Amino acid sequence: MCRLAAASIPPFSVSDVEVARPDPSYTVLTLRQFRREFGRDADLYLLVGEDNLPLLHTWRHIEEILELAHLAVLPRPVEEPMDLRGVREILGEAAVQHLLESRISSPRIPISATQIRAAIRAGQSITGLVPESVASYIAEARLYLY
Repeated sequence: MCRLAAASIPPFSVSDVEVARPDPSYTVLTLRQFRREFGRDADLYLLVGEDNLPLLHTWRHIEEILELAHLAVLPRPVEEPMDLRGVREILGEAAVQHLLESRISSPRIPISATQIRAAIRAGQSITGLVPESVASYIAEARLYLY
C-alpha cells in the first residue's frame, strides 16, 4: 500500500529495509543504513507526526537520529500545550526549539489510520482519505472488514 500511495507523488519512494530486517527494527538502524547507501552529503529527512514529539526522548539513540537526518514534523492533532519535559531533559531546550521550528506548514488532518480502518469496517467511504489506488487495493483485498 505504501508503494501504491507513493507512486502518485513522484519525488517519493518506498523502501522495505525495515520489513526485511530480521531483528527488531529501530529508526536509528534504518538511518544508519540510508546514510551508508546515500553518502554523507545526502539530505535525509525523517517525517514524524507532531503527536510523536513528546515521546522522542524514548526513541533508541535519539541524539544520533537527529545527527543522521533532518526531522520534518507533520501537523497532527495534539494536546496543547505538548508535554515536552522528557525531551527537554534528554536533548535540551535548543533542540526542542529546533524541533518545534521543524514543523511543516500543512493542514492538520484530524484522522488516523485507526479511524480509516473503523470507517471501512462500518461500510463508510474512505474517498479522499487515502489515494484511490490504495482504496482500490483495500477493497479488492477485503482488508479491515473484521
